[in-house]
Amino acid sequence: MSALHLSGNFKIYKPGTVMPTVPAAPSSLVSSAASSSQINLSWTSNNEIGFKIERRTGAGIYAQIATVGANISSYSNTALTASTAYSYRVRASNATGDSSYSNEVTATTLSGTTTANRNAYNLLEAETFNTQSGATTEAGDGGTVGNLASSSSYIVLNGVDFGSSGAGMVEFRVSTAGFGTNLQIRVGSQTASTFCTVYPAGGGVWETKSNMCFLPSKPTGLQIVYVTVTGAAKINWLRFTP
Repeated sequence: MSALHLSGNFKIYKPGTVMPTVPAAPSSLVSSAASSSQINLSWTSNNEIGFKIERRTGAGIYAQIATVGANISSYSNTALTASTAYSYRVRASNATGDSSYSNEVTATTLSGTTTANRNAYNLLEAETFNTQSGATTEAGDGGTVGNLASSSSYIVLNGVDFGSSGAGMVEFRVSTAGFGTNLQIRVGSQTASTFCTVYPAGGGVWETKSNMCFLPSKPTGLQIVYVTVTGAAKINWLRFTP
């Protein structure tokens, strides 16, 4: 028999057993403020049995605030103070030990004077975006719509509340001039994996289009929703369904 000493504990392995190696550090850690009291984290996992999440405020000292299990690559830090910068780092762990730290990220919670959270299952008016790139508002489809001018345009909706069940489908009221233009939903950042994709018919007509959403796990709780496009598009509203 052979023994492996780890942090004061002995783990026994039979002769010939290959002991696990220390896991690689989590990569691509991203943080985003979902509200005045919540910041969401996501990262890429490796050969681990869990993750340790550390946080500091401003230039303070890092302290561990949570652990999550294997193959979980996201965490929502709640009960935070409005308009405050928080920094995070994550490391993986297994039976052998802890990895080195991930990259460090910083996010600032939203102002406490921001509007109320948005219900993901009600109509989300596109023109009420919080931030945007390459997008404007204009009259259209009997009201006001968001105009995303090109494939590099996107709009951001803060504080979208998916509740505990998560979303399984999205519906858009949309008009695209070009054929083959797609609308994409991403959660947390502009470059996050696509959560939902909708395929309008094109031709410049207004239509209501929907499609199923696909991710290893449905987003729940408060999230920041990014709407990206592969070409010029006008959007009146969107709505999720469980």
